[in-house]
Amino acid sequence: MTVPTLAQVICIVGQSGDRNTLLFCAAIVSGETQDNVAWILRNAVDCGWGGILNREGMAIFCDRGAGLRAGIRQVLDKAQVTVTRLTEAS
Repeated sequence: MTVPTLAQVICIVGQSGDRNTLLFCAAIVSGETQDNVAWILRNAVDCGWGGILNREGMAIFCDRGAGLRAGIRQVLDKAQVTVTRLTEAS
């Protein structure tokens, strides 16, 4: 098995009705590419999260990575993608 020298974590998180943060899934990937984002989203949909993630009026927030936006649009055709600049906590 080859281990990538640089890895990134892609997480899908949400918020419950009482404002608790929920981790739906996470993956360690070689980069925020369209293929990697589409892969984790397809797996989330296959595990039953499709009804939550892919619906009219659902806002998906991501950073400016083109691979993120493209992967989201590839799998979640009903969700609205909102690109925002994510800031690091100080």
